[in-house]
Amino acid sequence: MLPHDVESRITPEWCRDGEPITIEVTGANELAGKSVQVQVSAVSEVDIAPVLVVSVNLDDEGNGAYVHEPGLALGHETSVYVDRIHEDIGEGLRRTHVFRNVWTTVVNPTEPVASLDDVAEAHRRLLERQEGIYTKPIGDPTSNGALEHRVMCIVEGLLMTTRLKLPGVEIRPLTRRLRDEERQLINAVLIELGWACRLREEHWRPYAESRRPLTLMLFQPVWATSYEQAGELARAERNRVLSLLALNRRATGKSACLVIDQRQPDNRVVSRWVPEKSPYRGNLMGGLIAGESQANLLTQFRGIEVDPLLKLCSDLFADALSDLSVDAQFLRFWSILELLSGARLSDGMIVQLRDGSPWPNHQANTTSTAAARVYRYVADLFDRGRLDEASFVAPASDLYQAVQVWYARRNATGHYGKLVVGDARQAKRGWYGQAVLSVSSPETERDWLRALRELVFTCIQSELVSAAATGTPKSYCKPMVDQPE
Repeated sequence: MLPHDVESRITPEWCRDGEPITIEVTGANELAGKSVQVQVSAVSEVDIAPVLVVSVNLDDEGNGAYVHEPGLALGHETSVYVDRIHEDIGEGLRRTHVFRNVWTTVVNPTEPVASLDDVAEAHRRLLERQEGIYTKPIGDPTSNGALEHRVMCIVEGLLMTTRLKLPGVEIRPLTRRLRDEERQLINAVLIELGWACRLREEHWRPYAESRRPLTLMLFQPVWATSYEQAGELARAERNRVLSLLALNRRATGKSACLVIDQRQPDNRVVSRWVPEKSPYRGNLMGGLIAGESQANLLTQFRGIEVDPLLKLCSDLFADALSDLSVDAQFLRFWSILELLSGARLSDGMIVQLRDGSPWPNHQANTTSTAAARVYRYVADLFDRGRLDEASFVAPASDLYQAVQVWYARRNATGHYGKLVVGDARQAKRGWYGQAVLSVSSPETERDWLRALRELVFTCIQSELVSAAATGTPKSYCKPMVDQPE
């Protein structure tokens, strides 16, 4: 922690995106003569997160400045400030110094700013908007007999590195690893939270699991008439969040334990815990590049609130990730494309290839058939988003070949349980040759499955963003168009 008299300011105190800013550090005597990394963090209406790190050379009195000519590119009203300095101490290590006091600067103000008081007011306004989004009760506090609960859930098999929030829910990474049994770790978390409940060894031992990555979820306040109802409400929220995290992290988690605190009418707190019952195969990276985005997660959350179909697709995506069978994964991921294309496109629409040439099978060239319908749905997504076809469908040569191979794998699983190369029954089917293309080697099969998985993710993500932006689900069962003569 830096002394009170060490300060850092960003000037000007109010500005717009793209305007140069100056980052100043003054009075950092203990760091005099050093080059330090200065971290700029930002408060928006949905997040508090670092947005910029710059190098500042400090003079003999611990003063220094850096002019950031490009300015910031935030796109919305944001309060920014310097909250810490990183000092290189050699051998790849660094020491972090946190400011006791910070001066804020408002970027892209939505209301007139003429003084530092206006800047402070903008900062307060953003924090209030955050509180309005995330401070939301679960359950109905006005229902007869409702008591206030808080619920803690330990999720195993899910690695998180960023602290995230949703209305009524907080997601915290657990950096501990299971060097001893889970019971001791859960009790340590309860101690940190200041909760009175403890898990006794003789009760926990039958439910102990092997060592896995763990994530903490908090649900509060939860208004319910009983422990059972509070647990049901928390589980429903948890499962909805887990579907989204599975979509972003490429791995799904399962609850190890649910701890419920119940506040009595006399303010006493009584507790109950419930054991709940997968190696981790998901994303090992953290941060924005790995889908841990506060803004994106909130957008997705709003999307599944608007359109139940997208909640189902997220659930199916999570199910596919947890399935150990490659053949079943081809079937599960393809089913999501069939579901979305069937909901968005009417039967009987003529399908052409993206280059305008006719669909190769003129007897199955409309959206009444699954492969052609999925092709048109994905092609429309590529066109709208100006997405590069080759990067999405490799190792296929183009989208048409990708659809044929994925559909063939779906048929092999759907009709025979799995693809068996050399099986006389499957070899007689028209799709067999396309299916075999995907298994020339184990690496090839993984590449075909990876391409399908990532395409499905992109389709669901596009749908979620659209639903959140419009606030209404897309229409279904549109009138038939492009009907052949």
